Amino acid sequence: VFACVHFRTTFLQRTSKFRRRKPLVIAMIKELYQPVEPQSRRPSYVSSLSSSSPAPSVASSLSAAPGGDRDRPATRTRQPKAVLLSAEKWNQLLATASGTSPPVLRPQTAVVTEDGKTLAQREAEYKQYLKTGSQAMTKKWENTVQNIREKKEAEQLQKQREKVEEDEKHYRELKAADEIKRKELIQKAEEMIQKEKEGPRVLESAAKFCEVLKAREYQRQFRAEQEALHDSRRQQLDRQDIAQANRWVKSQAERQIDDRKRFDHYKKELKEKIEYDREEMKQMRDFMVQQEQKQHQALTDEIRRDMEHEKKMHEWKKEMRRKHALEAMKMAQEREERLKREAAIEETVNQIYNDGQRAIAEKRKEIHVNKHKFRDNTRLLQDSVEREKQLLEEEERNREKAVQDKNAKADEIEREAMEKRKQIKAAR
Repeated sequence: VFACVHFRTTFLQRTSKFRRRKPLVIAMIKELYQPVEPQSRRPSYVSSLSSSSPAPSVASSLSAAPGGDRDRPATRTRQPKAVLLSAEKWNQLLATASGTSPPVLRPQTAVVTEDGKTLAQREAEYKQYLKTGSQAMTKKWENTVQNIREKKEAEQLQKQREKVEEDEKHYRELKAADEIKRKELIQKAEEMIQKEKEGPRVLESAAKFCEVLKAREYQRQFRAEQEALHDSRRQQLDRQDIAQANRWVKSQAERQIDDRKRFDHYKKELKEKIEYDREEMKQMRDFMVQQEQKQHQALTDEIRRDMEHEKKMHEWKKEMRRKHALEAMKMAQEREERLKREAAIEETVNQIYNDGQRAIAEKRKEIHVNKHKFRDNTRLLQDSVEREKQLLEEEERNREKAVQDKNAKADEIEREAMEKRKQIKAAR
């Protein structure tokens, strides 16, 4: 509906513009298609020939050119020439000379309008304008083939973009998870390596030994200070110095006892830790040995089960082959017996048939002899006998061929039955 309204509006606008510009257009058309006037004057021989026959075959000599004798110098003379014209061409020349032929309009498409463009250019611009407007209008429609195809392509691109983004997100998540797991494994391995090494224990012992040496150094410094202080005060207060010395000695002894207790306690803790680590390592080794033994036992059991299964399968296959052989032998025996029975039946049928044919032949011969006994029909009898023999031989061949076809068909059916049984047994 929108397209129809738009087209009608555009058409009415164009029509109104054309009506307003109608005089200008008519003037342009007149300028483009002007009547063509004859370029030469009417020949002098037309009036003299118009009264003669309308279709002469040969014109008389032309005395002058279209411009007349006055257009040429008087000194030159032109020799007359004969011109051969058809009746239609002659009538056309007469009509043109008399001015009764319709004017010929020559199109002039190169006329320039007021805006400096030719009519062909303006027509091309108008067609391009209509094409652009139609494309812009149909681009908004949803049920066009182009828009439906573009919509489907956009949906496919969006789906592909979403799929690529989802794959990238999943890849980043997997990569982050792998990185975290790798760091955890590295840290765990480093901790296990550090626990198994002797270096950390030696380093810890060296650190403790350094602390002891440092404490001793502090003690020596303190002792020197006390001795210096004691020497300085010895002259003033001997009793105080002795008392202080006694108290100092007592405090020093207590301090040493405390240090010794603390050192023994730390040594005991270190020994317990070492024993605990050794016990834990031993338990870990025992656990690993047990796990390996369990895996070995499970592998041995699985191998034994596989061997037993293979042995059972071998026995079962052997039994099945034996059964198949027995069944094949039985089927062959049954087939042989069936063929014997069929051969006996065929032989009996053939015997009965031969006896019947022989009786029929004898009866025919008897009838023929009785019919022709008063004339010499030896040749006819011989021919008849030969024909009967040929018929009997042909019937015998046909019967043998039928028996062979029947046997071949029975063999084919039996072979197909055997194949089907084998396939069913193999599937079971």
